[in-house]
Order: sequence, then C-alpha cells, then structure tokens
Amino acid sequence: MKKHNDNQRDLDHIEHILDNSPIPPPGDEMDKKFYALLERSKKREPEQHNRSQFVLPLAWKVAAGIALFVGGWLGGALISSHGTSQGELAQLNGEINQLKQNLVLTMMDQRSSVDRIQAVNLVNELDQVDEQIIESLVSTLNYDENDNVRLVALESLMSYADQAIVRTQLVRSIEKQKSPLVLMRLAEVMLKLQEKAAADAFQDLLQKPDLNYSLRTQINETIEKLS
Repeated sequence: MKKHNDNQRDLDHIEHILDNSPIPPPGDEMDKKFYALLERSKKREPEQHNRSQFVLPLAWKVAAGIALFVGGWLGGALISSHGTSQGELAQLNGEINQLKQNLVLTMMDQRSSVDRIQAVNLVNELDQVDEQIIESLVSTLNYDENDNVRLVALESLMSYADQAIVRTQLVRSIEKQKSPLVLMRLAEVMLKLQEKAAADAFQDLLQKPDLNYSLRTQINETIEKLS
C-alpha cells in the first residue's frame, strides 16, 4: 500500500505542475502521440518566429502525458490491487522516473529561465538520474545565459559530487564562468569538497586583469586553503 501512496504523491506533484496551464484533451491514440512528442523534443530543431508558440507549451503537453499515463496505470492497479506484484510496481516506478527525466530534459530547453530553473529543481526529485541528466546539468552550469539557472544547476550537481566525473566537470567549469556570483559559489563548493585540482584552475583565473576585487580575494583564499 505504501508503494501506491508513493505513486499517488508522484501523480499529485505532476498534476501540480499543470495548474493554470491549458491542456488540450487527449485523443484516442494518446500513447502514440505522447511518445512521438518526446522523440520530436529530443531533436532540438531550431525554431524561428513561431518558436515561442510551440516550445513553451511543450513541457505542459509532456507533463499532461505523464499525468494521464500514471493516472491510468494507478486506476487499473488500485482496482486489482490484490493481483499487483512487487515486480509490476517496481516497473511502474522505473517508468515514472524515466518519464520525469524526459520532462526535465524537455523543460531545460525552454526559453523561459523560470521553466529551466523548475526543470533543474525537478532533478532533485528523481529516484535515479542517468548520464544524460548529468550532462544536461553540466551544460546548463557552463552555458546557460541566466546566472540564477547556473547557480541552481551547480547546487543540483552537488548531490552527485561523489562521482569522480562530476567533480572533474565542476573543476573544468571554473574557466567557463564569467559571473562573479557563480565563481564565488564554485570557490565555496571546491573548498567544501576539498577538491585540490581546482587550485590550478583558480590560479589561471587570477591572470585576468579585470577580475572583480572581492572575487579575486576569495579565490586567493581558496587557493591557499586548497594548497
């Protein structure tokens, strides 16, 4: 019964995302259209003047598909709960997690920084993340145009700092940053992780003549503590 309650909470959270968002009613071939939509979203084809009319509602359409999928499964499972095996429940949990990951990846491509922040925050609610999610977080940290989005991506990556590849990518990210706020937070993160490999990256950063005074001071302190 606990598994059912956990799945219901997942459904409630996804439905919360849909609040105040107009969603067209599903057709008879909802499953086929939903997965076709996911495939199209992965191609990331460049849009021109009509992009704002298509891309922005895309996340809500994907979320609607997830809600309908989970709702339909739960409805059937609850009706025949005595015949539902643990294996079937585990399979459902895996499918829900994969659908959530697809939603996250779709929302990370949205033009709105609010949507991208929401996507990064959703990563923290995933039971498991695959390599594609990690790569997307790293790319967001390195290249997103919004400092706040970069900062939340950094905080999310901290949850996976026990992985060597994540720590390596955080060190490499130092040279890609221009925002003093992001660099200051990266300095704090490197100290917390005691990542000595970051000292050289910060030392290279000190060669920039236009470096913010406060940032320069913090970097010098970070290098001293890591050396």
